[in-house]
This record gives sequence, C-alpha cells and structure tokens, in this order.
Amino acid sequence: MDSRTPDTGPPDTAVPPPSCDDLFGTQEGYTLCMENASECEFYVVLNGETCRRACERGGQSCRGAHQEGMPDVCMYEPELESCGRRVMDAVCVCELR
Repeated sequence: MDSRTPDTGPPDTAVPPPSCDDLFGTQEGYTLCMENASECEFYVVLNGETCRRACERGGQSCRGAHQEGMPDVCMYEPELESCGRRVMDAVCVCELR
C-alpha cells in the first residue's frame, strides 16, 4: 500500500511559453540555430524583407541580424547587423517578450 499523501491540490495552470518553433517555424526556410529564455536565433528566407519583419510576424521584437554563412546556415560572424537591412536571407535574432 502507498503511504504517501495523494496530490489533492488544484491542477497546475501555468502554461509554458511558446517555443521558437511555435513562434517562427512557419516562415520560409526556417531553421532554428539557438533558443534560450530571452531570445531565438533562426535562419529564414526573407526575399528582400527584414529581420524586424520576421520577428514581428512571431509577435516579438528584433535584436539584430547575422549574414548567414556556408556550409551551415547557422554559422555566421558574431557581429550583429541592423534589423532593418533588406536581404534575401539571414539569421534573425528575436528578443522574446
């Protein structure tokens, strides 16, 4: 027989925050590069748009952009570029709210 006290408290109601995949995963060419509690970094095909717009589509704000490198789209120079730069593709850094 189990002698532990049964959990009779209210059910957990905390909803986990959405993941980067949840927020940005439907964008063209999306590839997750890095995710933590405060930001998402992901490669995306922008077709002349900006990372600012890509972040806004997920309801978040842009922190910066990286020009992606080869052979891996998630390899890039460490310096952040402007969120407003219009490019064909980039690694966008979105700050989570």
